Amino acid sequence: MEAIRTYISNFCRAVAMLLLLFSCEKSRQPQETPFYHQKVSDVLKPLINKAFEVQDSNAVASLPYYEKALQRAKREDDKPAQSKIYRNLIFINSVHKNDFTTALSISDSSLAFANKVNDANLLCNMYGVRSVVFQVAGKTAEAVKASTKALQYMELDEAPDSLKNFPLYINVARLYIDLGNYNLADENAQKFLTHYSALHDTTRMILAYQTLSTAAYQNNDSANFYKHTQQAWELLKTQKNSPYTDQVYSSLVAMYKSKRQFKEAKAFANRRMSYLSESKSPDFYVNLIQMTEIAFEAQDTLYAKEMLQYATLPERMFDLPLAHQKSLYDGFYKIFKMTGNTVLANAALESAYRLSAELRTQEINKDLEKYEIERKKVMQENLLLSKELQLNRKNNTISIMTFSVLLLMVSGMAFFISYKRKIQLQKGQIELLEKEKNWERSTANLQGQLDERNRISQELHDELGATLTSITLAAEVLKSEQTKEKDEVNIIADRASEMAEKMNEIVWSLNTSNDNLQSLVSYIRKFSSGFLSEAGIKTLFTETLKEPMKEVKGNFRRHIYLSIKEAVHNIVKHSTASSVVLQIVENKGLAILISDNGKGMNEQSLYDGNGLKNMKKRIEDLGGKIEWKNEGGTTIRIKVPLS
Repeated sequence: MEAIRTYISNFCRAVAMLLLLFSCEKSRQPQETPFYHQKVSDVLKPLINKAFEVQDSNAVASLPYYEKALQRAKREDDKPAQSKIYRNLIFINSVHKNDFTTALSISDSSLAFANKVNDANLLCNMYGVRSVVFQVAGKTAEAVKASTKALQYMELDEAPDSLKNFPLYINVARLYIDLGNYNLADENAQKFLTHYSALHDTTRMILAYQTLSTAAYQNNDSANFYKHTQQAWELLKTQKNSPYTDQVYSSLVAMYKSKRQFKEAKAFANRRMSYLSESKSPDFYVNLIQMTEIAFEAQDTLYAKEMLQYATLPERMFDLPLAHQKSLYDGFYKIFKMTGNTVLANAALESAYRLSAELRTQEINKDLEKYEIERKKVMQENLLLSKELQLNRKNNTISIMTFSVLLLMVSGMAFFISYKRKIQLQKGQIELLEKEKNWERSTANLQGQLDERNRISQELHDELGATLTSITLAAEVLKSEQTKEKDEVNIIADRASEMAEKMNEIVWSLNTSNDNLQSLVSYIRKFSSGFLSEAGIKTLFTETLKEPMKEVKGNFRRHIYLSIKEAVHNIVKHSTASSVVLQIVENKGLAILISDNGKGMNEQSLYDGNGLKNMKKRIEDLGGKIEWKNEGGTTIRIKVPLS
């Protein structure tokens, strides 16, 4: 026993000595430099610097330089260089080139690289850049997921605060505002504020308060909106130049306007107008809308007259969203009415009505496109289900035949095989019946969608049609009574008739009974012959259809009809033609020719007018082509596939 104790004691001493030696040897080994402190190698620096130099003048032109540098960095295994190059490639492709697919593909590669390096600081940065890609593409929910992932890695990051991406908090806050989640927006903005308040970073503190103000305004939280706006303004007064001056001015205008303190609202609106006057950016026109609203709500005629200096709007105003354009014309209508300028007031009102109709048309077209996407998805699912059902039936038939042959050949095992196979067949039949029921259910759902489409078409015709007819008749009665507002009544009557016409077009496009080539051609013939005849223009209409009842969907019919409608309108307005030839031929697709004997068209008009651009876009959306030529008048040729 004593010998065993001695042996164990000596063994433990030896193990302890070996562990001590291993620990000392490990402490003598050099510690690896954290990734965030590693530098780009001298071999890669010239290539990256050249890419930076080109990027300063032309971001897209620098892409080949970055791609070449990335290949070299991979060969040299220069990880810091790869991280810098990946970030710039993703940013340029998404922000400057607007190539979402390529940017996302590079982002996937960068994340694979970052996971291999396994550094929290690098992973945080790569997910942060990925969030930018989704934001540029308008995918807010995906951008929030990427930013949240970046924040998770930032909390694990052991790098100094100066190297951490704290602005991610404010980016996530703004994304949550877009999604309507104001509690999470506040939470992240407060984290951003806490960090930069400790650093006495006034510029970023203004950004934090402005973001909190925006969240409160969107959430109809007046108390916090006023509080945070005032906090941002107090800090802004301590800075000579701030990148957030315009945002704070905008919030101050909205704050005083909501309090009906119009004197202060006017003062800050004028300050903001002076700040924005040189750029004529979209914010310039948004501020102009606020100014017209202040003048109208305060019934301040003198201030309204000051607005007249902005009455001549430049071409750039038409880059604004339609909703902003409509609001601007609404504002000027009120201003012109206040200053007694009836002619300009009516012109502004007419423009506002036109934009309102375009907005409604946009919304209807979006709904129709969503419906078409869903319908195609259901059809594809039903097709796959049908193929699977056929395959199962075929497999079951083969199984039964195999079973019969085996039954004859192996009589000794007949009972056992019969019993086992019977159970298998019962299971297969149950599954087959379930799949058949699912197929029938999908077919019923599709039919229900088509019935719903017809129902919407009928209700539009019955309900809105009657309402618009009532508006038109009422307007006609008002016109006959010689009211003071006769010009406005004329506008209302014209717009009501115009809306009734557009509603009839939408009803026609929704009705599934019109989903054929003959219906499309007949509708085009009816419109073009009637419209040109009223204008005193002779029409020669010819059609050659191999399959008149060939199916064409509502969205296809609407795009073709609106394109031809635009062409016919242009002939009546601009061509001075006396005759028009309109040919429609079905030949491995649809070929349409519209030719007039007028004065021809100026080629510059192809680039100036929204109507021709809209025609081109509609035809290209259908996978077709459109061209205009001067051939003793104007000739338009349209070719679109039918399959």
